[in-house]
Amino acid sequence: MAYIGDSAVANLLRNRQNLTSQGYPSSYDQSARATTGLNLTTRGWPSSTEGFQGTSLAQALSNMAANSGSSNGSSNRLMAYSSSPSSSTNSNNSDAYIQQLEDQIRGYQYDAEERQKDRDIQDKWRQEEREDRKREREEEREDRKREREEDRKERDEERKREDAEKKKKSDAYTKALKKYQKNKINRKTSYKKERRIANNNYKNSWNIAKKNYKSTIDSLKRILTGEKNTAQKNYDTESSRLKTNYETALANLLNDYNNSSKKLNTNAENALKQAYINNMLSQRNINQQLAAQGINGGASESALLRMNTNYGNTRNNINTDLASNLRDIENEYNRNKANEYTNYNNLTAEALKTYNDAIGQAKKTYNQNQLNALNTRNDTKLALMTDRNNAYADALRNYQNLLTQDQSDYYTMLLRAADNGVTVPSNKKKTVTQGPVNEVNPGNVAKIK
Repeated sequence: MAYIGDSAVANLLRNRQNLTSQGYPSSYDQSARATTGLNLTTRGWPSSTEGFQGTSLAQALSNMAANSGSSNGSSNRLMAYSSSPSSSTNSNNSDAYIQQLEDQIRGYQYDAEERQKDRDIQDKWRQEEREDRKREREEEREDRKREREEDRKERDEERKREDAEKKKKSDAYTKALKKYQKNKINRKTSYKKERRIANNNYKNSWNIAKKNYKSTIDSLKRILTGEKNTAQKNYDTESSRLKTNYETALANLLNDYNNSSKKLNTNAENALKQAYINNMLSQRNINQQLAAQGINGGASESALLRMNTNYGNTRNNINTDLASNLRDIENEYNRNKANEYTNYNNLTAEALKTYNDAIGQAKKTYNQNQLNALNTRNDTKLALMTDRNNAYADALRNYQNLLTQDQSDYYTMLLRAADNGVTVPSNKKKTVTQGPVNEVNPGNVAKIK
């Protein structure tokens, strides 16, 4: 028998998982073994594709157990299989054991892939966060740049207006100009304030949406962890129960075998004793009978020889029957033991499949809920950006309308001042005479700068 401990199996699984990241195939199918060779001899695996059956596999796993230090306390929890290369049942058991390891490895690889997907989603989310912050900083820089440019233009206009003020000829014109300039400044201040309010509302709402998204993801992760723990607990309980049942069945089979063997040996021993006693009694009786008849010599010796021959044949028959019966019960014990091992492996595989199905369903539900939460967050962001842009457009439209009205009022006062004999600056005469600046034709007023 060849044994391998829990720590050796864990080491084997880690080696198997590491091979995937080094370019080896994720499953040990025959074509992959034939293509790559698997180059695992340094880790205790057989060097040929046929090495996964019989003595080579047993030797490889034994080497793995020795390398991983399976004797340091884990030997009480061992898994066993027969290493006889001539037994088809043992070969099937080895394949079943390898298949079980492959199922476990695929489960671990699936966990690794899901963790990679989680990291990819988190990296994508952090990238979006960085892009949002970058975009916001660029917008703020553009706003500051536009404000500085507008402030510069305003200062230039202010200087021009100050030069023009020297040429003003009436208090009415001065009053209209000051009112117009003050209104223009107030309108722009209000416009900037509305933009700031809209942008602040967007940022606050977006921060709340991000917090809600993070809270949702954390809740989904907690649920997933709980479902994983439950599935693992159920799997561990079922595995422990199956192992206990298997060990109990093996103990019962061994006890039955020992009792049957002991009974056969006892019966054979009693039969041999009885044959010996019968032979000794027969010799005593024949000697007495021959002596009473006066027969000595050849007749006496031939009778004794015949009795000893019969006695030897009887012993041989008893030993032959004993050996045959012992072989029969040993074969029956091995068959029952193999059946129990096969049944144990099948039940363990079913438990593992149930565990993997539960984990897969939990992860599928988590991924779907995570995608829904991400879509909700993106929809919320799009709606918030739309609201902010609409607020920007409304503020700009209101600002332009107010400027148009102020300009209309201003140039109306200029016309009245001109009608009253007030000298209008030359740079305004052409604009004023372009058309009546009143409610009938406000379009010209909107184009005056």
